[in-house]
Amino acid sequence: DNVEEIFCQIANEVCGAINWGRVISLFVFGREIVKQQPEVTEHIIKVMTYFLENCVRDWISAHGGWEGLIPFSKNVSTQHFCVIL
Repeated sequence: DNVEEIFCQIANEVCGAINWGRVISLFVFGREIVKQQPEVTEHIIKVMTYFLENCVRDWISAHGGWEGLIPFSKNVSTQHFCVIL
C-alpha cells in the first residue's frame, strides 16, 4: 500500500465511527503525510475534501458546527491540543 491508499483507508474508518478526536486526528495525519511527502499534497487535499463533504458534514452540523469543537478541546490536555494545532 502506498501512503495515499493508507490515508484513504483511515479516512474510511473515521467515517464509520465519527467523533471530534477522529476528525482532528485525520487532519493531523494528513498534515504529517504532506510534510513528509509534499508530492501527494493535492491528493490528500482531495481526500480530505471528500471526507468533509460526504462523511462528516452532517455530523459536524449535528454537533454544533466547528464551534462544537470548543467543548471537546476543553477536555483535551494542552499538550495534546498543541499537537493538533
